[in-house]
Amino acid sequence: MTIGKDEQYKIDIIHKLMRNQISVRTAQLALNKSERTIYRLLSKYRREGACALLHGNKGRTPANSSQQLKNECFSIVLDKYYFLNRTHAREKLKTDHSLEVSKSTFNRWCNENNILTKKVKRPAKKRRSLRPRTPSRGVMLQMDGSYHPWIYNHVACCLIIIVDDANGEILWAEFVASETTVDCMRGIKNVIKNHGAFSILYTDKAGVFGGKRGGFSQVNRALNEIGSTVIHAHSPEAKGRVERVFQTLQDRLVAEMRLFGVSNLSMANKYLQNIFLPQIYNKQFVLKDDIKNEFNKTYTADIDEVFTIKDKRKIARDNVFSFKNYYYQLPEIMGDCRGGYVEIRTYLDQKWKAFYNNREIINLKLMNKNRRAS
Repeated sequence: MTIGKDEQYKIDIIHKLMRNQISVRTAQLALNKSERTIYRLLSKYRREGACALLHGNKGRTPANSSQQLKNECFSIVLDKYYFLNRTHAREKLKTDHSLEVSKSTFNRWCNENNILTKKVKRPAKKRRSLRPRTPSRGVMLQMDGSYHPWIYNHVACCLIIIVDDANGEILWAEFVASETTVDCMRGIKNVIKNHGAFSILYTDKAGVFGGKRGGFSQVNRALNEIGSTVIHAHSPEAKGRVERVFQTLQDRLVAEMRLFGVSNLSMANKYLQNIFLPQIYNKQFVLKDDIKNEFNKTYTADIDEVFTIKDKRKIARDNVFSFKNYYYQLPEIMGDCRGGYVEIRTYLDQKWKAFYNNREIINLKLMNKNRRAS
């Protein structure tokens, strides 16, 4: 039996009192006990020795301790949840198996058996002040992509998410092979269709968002057309909220998909958008405060025409323009258009149309490389 420091201190005080090395008053002050209690402890010490001063439950198994519950929890954890963190594993035991254990008890069990070890938190390299959240939904959205081995036993892919800065809700998320302009446009377009237009998109300086191209990108151009502004973060810490969301997803989402048996991108996107986001993440991690909604749901522009890849091609003297290594002849009804420009709109489904003065050109004639009708 191990004796704690407080108990050893109590024994030393009563022992000195019994040998008349200190007074009763000194023992009272040292142990913060009444005079009656000091005499009672002294009497027990003389009669039964030092063990009489230990607590009556010392060395006993707690009445509320259940070895059966502990064994049942550990059997499930070692079989199914050995790759989860402690908080996640405890939640799964409660929701899926109706086994409720307090946080301190579960941590003690894990420490005793050296399982589900905690992650070591690294100290921050630089002190940074916390930026307050925007007061309303739809004011600022944060968008980012993360390359990670999201799917168990599958090659690494990219997860693109759009998060509302006001309450942390994930408005859109999708697994893609890489973070491309088309993928980012598709995510923003879906947010506008489902929630409405927003004011600010906060992103990093990736080329997709014009951070390395002098500020121009197709995404920026489309957002400017609907009246939104793109702001580039100068460091990962500046967009810390979306970064912390990725930390949670790399822990929770990877584990949940592994438990669900997700094995490819198609299954991953169905599980992510239909189950994980509405039923798990947005229910548990989104702020529940009553926040004003400032999404512009009355936005009437044709976003299918806005969120396209727009390129310009100059019309040659023979009313021909080139696109993707092919030549196209303008219809005769358009007259002489040489020196003008055709706008090519490539849609998210990779189909394209040609426009002249914002009017679609129909009956284009495909030419061969010698500019003859094919």
